[in-house]
Amino acid sequence: MSWLKRRAQKELTKKKIFEASLSLFIEKGYENVSIEQIVASLGLTKGAFYHHFVSKEAIIIEFYHTIIQELTEELLFKVRDLREQDSLIILESIFHQISLFCVGKFKFLKILLSPSVNSKAALEDVFINEISIVLLNILQIGESREEYQQYRPSKDSARYMAALLFYEVRYLCMSEEIQHDKKSISRSLEDILLVVSNGLFITK
Repeated sequence: MSWLKRRAQKELTKKKIFEASLSLFIEKGYENVSIEQIVASLGLTKGAFYHHFVSKEAIIIEFYHTIIQELTEELLFKVRDLREQDSLIILESIFHQISLFCVGKFKFLKILLSPSVNSKAALEDVFINEISIVLLNILQIGESREEYQQYRPSKDSARYMAALLFYEVRYLCMSEEIQHDKKSISRSLEDILLVVSNGLFITK
């Protein structure tokens, strides 16, 4: 087998492990899935698993990094598309997009933010760092048009807003009530936007 074929085979095996693991996490619950179950579902050995991932948590973290990067790219594209609008309108659109993301990835977010995952601090940093880039972009658009009150937008402003979003999403994902009312995510994120627009940054 050539080097290219071996590499392609390794990538395919990693993809199969990745996808099978996520499927089992959703079906049985993250805490209830073992590495033995993952490899058994694919007819692989534990050695094959550890060749690609150091733990099952590594799989869920890799997935998280991927979806947050994809979300950031989508949001930046939307900002560019709406940049002629007032910054509050852009923020509303971005918050709505984030709420759709949270609803669509709700089951995975619950796993990621559950007590069973030990890397929550790192996950928090990834979310805040990525989303604050988008929010700073919007704030700079508003600043260029003199839309703001006494507070001058900054990286700290954007990080503060991103942190508010993260903590609210984490709270909602840990709430038992939200399991049967996912629209609460959208309502709660809209409440955060209201806080922002009622004097923190945006002039009515």
